[in-house]
Amino acid sequence: MQVLSPKAINVTSWGSFGCKLTDLASDRTSSPSFLANHMRLFFSCAAYVLHHALRTKVLVHTELARAQPSTVILKLFKIAVRVVQYKDRIKLQLPTHCPVKALLHKVTEILYQIRPPPCHNA
Repeated sequence: MQVLSPKAINVTSWGSFGCKLTDLASDRTSSPSFLANHMRLFFSCAAYVLHHALRTKVLVHTELARAQPSTVILKLFKIAVRVVQYKDRIKLQLPTHCPVKALLHKVTEILYQIRPPPCHNA
């Protein structure tokens, strides 16, 4: 049985919303080690699941509701902030003219309201 890598299949997009393979680095299986390639694909799949959960749970009624991972990364995570550390918290100060300030405020409010899952100790 022959196992095909994403490069051999020549897929340009996959997923229920057209996520590009290159957005989450799942097309790069260049290591000669099986374990290294397996771990890279495992982390790419985990990133895909996290991105899908973020889109379906948090970004539902925002401009990023149907955005691809690269767009979400650029708009929400690759921004310049000033980090101010206090005893009990960390404050992130955005620039005065941040184009996605309202979106970030909405997303952080939604994330703040989500309760963490209960911890099950074994």
